[in-house]
Amino acid sequence: MLGAAGNSGAAAVQLGKALGATVIAVAGGRSKTEFCARHGADHVIDHRTEDLTARVTEITGERGVDLIYDPVGGETAASTLKSIARGGRIAP
Repeated sequence: MLGAAGNSGAAAVQLGKALGATVIAVAGGRSKTEFCARHGADHVIDHRTEDLTARVTEITGERGVDLIYDPVGGETAASTLKSIARGGRIAP
């Protein structure tokens, strides 16, 4: 989930958890990543300090993610496409 510390992102984190998903939240900065963790994200990636593709590869065991929720767009969103699993989806 990109923009996971925003309003719709935080709701998506909680909805994903309620539906039984393993949630990887992406946010920028320590306060935002801590916010994501407090709201139930299983894994949190700080896109400002971590290699997003490498971390997703590590977390998913090189499988990739099934769903990317992206309310933000931009450069970070473009880089997440490298992390999508075969048959994966993007939800704007």
